Amino acid sequence: MFHQLFHDVLETVRCSLADGDADALVLKKHIQNPIPKSQKPWDSALLIQSINSHSSLLKLKSGLVFCLCREEQTVSMEVGQMQRRLIEYTKSLFMEGILDDQFLQLQQLQDESNPDFVVEVVSLFFQDAEKLLNDITRALDQQSVDFTKVDAHVHQLKGSSASVGAQRVKNGCIAFRNFCEEQNVDGSLRCLQQIKQEYYHVKNKLEALFRLEQQIVAAGGSVPMMELSF
Repeated sequence: MFHQLFHDVLETVRCSLADGDADALVLKKHIQNPIPKSQKPWDSALLIQSINSHSSLLKLKSGLVFCLCREEQTVSMEVGQMQRRLIEYTKSLFMEGILDDQFLQLQQLQDESNPDFVVEVVSLFFQDAEKLLNDITRALDQQSVDFTKVDAHVHQLKGSSASVGAQRVKNGCIAFRNFCEEQNVDGSLRCLQQIKQEYYHVKNKLEALFRLEQQIVAAGGSVPMMELSF
């Protein structure tokens, strides 16, 4: 959209500039050269400076600035839409019982000095959870199940999931420990499968949330903070 706007400006003055005019070719070259991804669309001081250096193109400046402003407004609107989508998406995770207030408390600990704090903590949870789920699976596959060992793994998983607010995984672990106390193999296997499903579900949801946050930041916006009560 950004480069198309530049082309629109060029088209409006084509009739007033002779074909092959050096100044027109200079502008066209700038328009067709892609702007680096690291440069925001409205950071175009160099382009405007180039236009100022060509007297016959000064008439384009007002039109170009208008296009830049319109593009900035469009980007701002898109950022606002993404921020609202993030808020609604996050709320849905709480309404569905996938996350609890612990996740919000985790977000409160994140600041400008450590902007990736939540992602790093959740990534550690993913690593720990997958290792513990594998350990539990192997322990239950033994001919003689050591429920003391199984219970220890489940207890660790409960603590890890509780630390990031993965509520359904935590609740599954609470039920699992009851089966361990009863030394119920069949019940433990069923509970393990349910916990695995809940784990991969919350993992997919959190990864989607982080992707949306990254899109907001990449577009020049800030990630909105959720309230502890909503």
